[in-house]
Amino acid sequence: MTGVKLDPDTGERIRKVWRNDGRGNYLARHMPGHPLASKSGRCLAHRASLFEKLGGADADCAWCQRPLTWAISPPSSELIDGRAALTCDHLDGNVRNNLPGNLVPSCLGCNSRRRVKPRIPPTPKSPR
Repeated sequence: MTGVKLDPDTGERIRKVWRNDGRGNYLARHMPGHPLASKSGRCLAHRASLFEKLGGADADCAWCQRPLTWAISPPSSELIDGRAALTCDHLDGNVRNNLPGNLVPSCLGCNSRRRVKPRIPPTPKSPR
């Protein structure tokens, strides 16, 4: 199949998804039935990796402690029960590094602010 690669760890199909914002390519996996998968069965690899790391649970922003939820797809400003959309922040700024240790939950505001500032080794806030 042209343009389709297999994940060396899982053997699942992965595809590159171009983001029009010019930041780079995000990998998408064919994961039908996954809670974060689109109708076509595609799920962004970094979101799936962080979802598994967190056990599918909602979380707080690693930077400002704002309550977040997986129930809203970013970049939405919608709130559900006071929780905002959970975005995945790549600590090293490399969108291709989807290892669980490189991903933390972030609100859209904190993720956007970290994108425009130089990437300094981060220190997420401790839960209150």
